[in-house]
Amino acid sequence: MKGILLVGPTGVGKTELSLMLAEKLKCPIISCDSMQVYKGLDIGTAKATQEEQKRIPHYMIDIATISEKYSVGDYVSQCSSLLNILESIYTHCLLVGGTGLYAKGIVEGLANLPKEDSLYRQHLETLSLEQLRGILKKVDILSYENIDICNPLRVIRALEVVKQTDQSFWKVSRKNIKNHHVDFTTFVLTRDKNVLYERIDNRVLSMIKLGLVEEAHTLYHLQKKAITALQGIGYPELFEYFDGLSTLDEAISKIQQHSRNYAKRQLTWFRKLENTTWLNLDTLSSSDALESIIQKIK
Repeated sequence: MKGILLVGPTGVGKTELSLMLAEKLKCPIISCDSMQVYKGLDIGTAKATQEEQKRIPHYMIDIATISEKYSVGDYVSQCSSLLNILESIYTHCLLVGGTGLYAKGIVEGLANLPKEDSLYRQHLETLSLEQLRGILKKVDILSYENIDICNPLRVIRALEVVKQTDQSFWKVSRKNIKNHHVDFTTFVLTRDKNVLYERIDNRVLSMIKLGLVEEAHTLYHLQKKAITALQGIGYPELFEYFDGLSTLDEAISKIQQHSRNYAKRQLTWFRKLENTTWLNLDTLSSSDALESIIQKIK
């Protein structure tokens, strides 16, 4: 089975092109989105509609509850198992989304890291960032010199791994393992910045019309359980509105701004991917982009 990875920033037009491509190749679409895995986050994550899911089989959507911790490791493990099943059914599969870490994990494999050590983590979380850095420098100088030591979560994770494996986190984390046999050809969809930002702003307004406020209000009453919903763009901004900390217009404006910022970060991430073909949907029609992909994977 040949794999096609179709990534791009939020609002670029992945859904439309992926549906066309899946119909052309008669293959399923596998979501590569860290928020679409959660049930109940529908409008705000721009999930494929029920009609679209009837047209084309979709996978890796609605597979976790909002109270679950669902990691990149969980995704890569579950998606790899899925690919091994689909390989005997289809000639192609289409991985579509905007979560770069998930995509990288599937395409390149993931390091076999131990699970979280909750007791040790609780202890580490009581320490200051400076203290954490000091410990890391002492026990794992290689990680200290190579990871983002301004990120306390990253430092804590490194210390966890060192404790459990007695090896350098940096070394262990770079030994990627693939648990499937699918090779992916990667395409990055893009648009001119001003066009993309306008599309994002309009998309947010469309989500509001579709019922994003009502969807967020349902989550608002569950927010103590919704450990992930609080992180997804669109929901925390509306929670502030429900708390009386902003007007609805201010919340919408914040969603638009945060979405534009996220798109910029996504593009920065995708530029780091190797062996990619970039397709500008402002200069290519959907049919031209489709043909470019078909020719590349032959």
